[in-house]
Amino acid sequence: MGPITYSLCKSQGISLLMLVTGLCAFPPVIDSTPVSLAEKGPLINQKIEIPVNTDYELQLRFHFNDTNKDDVRALVGNGARKKYCRSNNYRSTNFETERDIAGVPIHFQVFLTPLEGELAPIKKEFNSLCRNATSSTYMMRNVGELSIKRGSYIIEIFNTTNHPELQSINVDFLLQSSDRF
Repeated sequence: MGPITYSLCKSQGISLLMLVTGLCAFPPVIDSTPVSLAEKGPLINQKIEIPVNTDYELQLRFHFNDTNKDDVRALVGNGARKKYCRSNNYRSTNFETERDIAGVPIHFQVFLTPLEGELAPIKKEFNSLCRNATSSTYMMRNVGELSIKRGSYIIEIFNTTNHPELQSINVDFLLQSSDRF
């Protein structure tokens, strides 16, 4: 999707027709990239193309099967909406007693280095907590949101803590637009 199509999808009237015809489909910038969270260190280092100026969500997808579903749920969290689930502040007074709600906190550093023009580099730190979606084969967790301008970048994502308890769980990283048409 380019900037013109994006603008039309955001406008009233035309957007409904475009939505129905599938023209407003916004493919992920990073789609299902497998990572291991067992050890701290680099997870992703790749070139990405940002098609439009908007907010983008980093997400984790934890895969499970019938034999490890309960283990994954215990680590990812049960999905309850608490104030610390959607923020970087997970040091609430109830956090340790509500570990089943939040799951295991996972800390990330994210760097976006522009490859062209006058775009500013981006450096963010995120603490990922709480499951926010589930399906029959995976659970999702938000990492954080980035406001990114159109252009080419190198994205580097680092896991800053060891999580040996996640060794046997298949995890994917995604980066996609926050816009929902």
